Amino acid sequence: MCFDVDSGLMVRFDTDTGEPNGASKVLISDYRPVDDVQFSFTAEMITSKVVWRRKLMEVKFNVPVDDELFRKT
Repeated sequence: MCFDVDSGLMVRFDTDTGEPNGASKVLISDYRPVDDVQFSFTAEMITSKVVWRRKLMEVKFNVPVDDELFRKT
């Protein structure tokens, strides 16, 4: 894991995808406060086969979720 010297926030971690030559690195950035917690709105996973990016527009914690979303049909 790598942390920013000034903020102390994690900016990178390395992981294994479980596949041969499956080493990957995950870059974390764009931290913003959400309910007094610094949360990363941008992440990028880089492997030898793929680059995956996510950019969040909004983050909410502990929002009520309608039970109907979990009903099996």
